[in-house]
Amino acid sequence: MNHSAHVELARRLLHSVHGKTVPGASARTASIPRSRYISQDRFLAERTRLFATTPQIVAHERELAEPGACLTIDIAGIALLLVRGGDGELRAFRNACRHRSTQLVMANDEPCRKKAIVCPYHGWTYDLTGQRIHVPHPETFAGRDHDRDALAPAYAAARNGLVWASLAPFDLRASVGELDGEMASIDFGSSVVHARSQREVRGNWKLKIG
Repeated sequence: MNHSAHVELARRLLHSVHGKTVPGASARTASIPRSRYISQDRFLAERTRLFATTPQIVAHERELAEPGACLTIDIAGIALLLVRGGDGELRAFRNACRHRSTQLVMANDEPCRKKAIVCPYHGWTYDLTGQRIHVPHPETFAGRDHDRDALAPAYAAARNGLVWASLAPFDLRASVGELDGEMASIDFGSSVVHARSQREVRGNWKLKIG
């Protein structure tokens, strides 16, 4: 958002606080149905259509700077795993083995380090690019595992020192839009993560950001 837009928003806010009419603003009032905040069906639809497809900030790039660095995250109720490969690429996968969907890496607020990703259930092993590299007793599958030779992909990208992730492919520059320049000026990349914290709030997400 540019400076003139900030000024205009501040002007409107001050007029509203002092009970004045904003020039050019409509005097019309409106109400919002309470179901938009408490409906379980609406919440599930918002999670599927909005949070599953819109890139979200999930980490600082320094947390995943070194090859083998990994971090468990949650996007729209789906457990994901972020991994920095030996080739320097940042990748995201479903945090589930392709054998029996067992959780590969235990959920943790802190980044971890891996040389390979090993399923704790039956030992299926994947490299840092998500490719399967070992299966105990492969003959028992009689070739029926041929379409499960890699972790299910998710999507991640880093920009301006922050890591973004989504369940769907995205163009980060287009998604950030006009905020890209402002985020670059803040220089998040030079920041250091002091600590991670997580809390669960009983309330609709729109009440927290609206």
